[in-house]
Amino acid sequence: MNQGQNFSVSLNKQIDYFERITHSQKTRLGDAATSLFLSQSLFVVSTGSNDFSMLYELGARKLVVFGTSQVGCAPLLRRTTPSGDCIEELNEVSRLFSNAVEVLLHDLASTSKGLSYTFVDSYRVMAPVYPTPQNMIKSACCGSGTLNAESACTPNATYCSSRLGHLFWDRTHLTEAAQRLIAEVAYHGGREFVRPMNIQQLYES
Repeated sequence: MNQGQNFSVSLNKQIDYFERITHSQKTRLGDAATSLFLSQSLFVVSTGSNDFSMLYELGARKLVVFGTSQVGCAPLLRRTTPSGDCIEELNEVSRLFSNAVEVLLHDLASTSKGLSYTFVDSYRVMAPVYPTPQNMIKSACCGSGTLNAESACTPNATYCSSRLGHLFWDRTHLTEAAQRLIAEVAYHGGREFVRPMNIQQLYES
């Protein structure tokens, strides 16, 4: 249980760990075998950053990058509006940010030999879901107060009867069901949602 604390690992730290593992694998398997293994692996990036070139320099050749969805529709922010609606100004920032990340990936791939990628347009994937008026779309499964979003998900929080019916687990994080929807589209979806290819095509390329 999170209990309001931040247990996430920064991308810089994750890359540092990855670099250590890479060095360890080269010692164990040799440079050639490690490079071949890395070139055929998928590297999933679900944060906004331009550290892709660092991953490339370490041997990554196939990237899966998830754009941001509608940040203004998180219960934490919805609860601040009288109607509980999304904050469209923040959603526009999400859309512009995702567009910029996709352009960055395209430019990087055009100048980095052997690099291929899948960009998952999470904004478009989730676009049909957020306008749904039901409370289970607006409110979190776990929390308290308005839209179950006035406090973090703690052992003493209020829980919904079924998280499968909710879009958000807590005031900022999607439920497993919502993440599964995005994952399925990412793996099999068409160019409306995943570009220039889906994950299955990237893996087989």
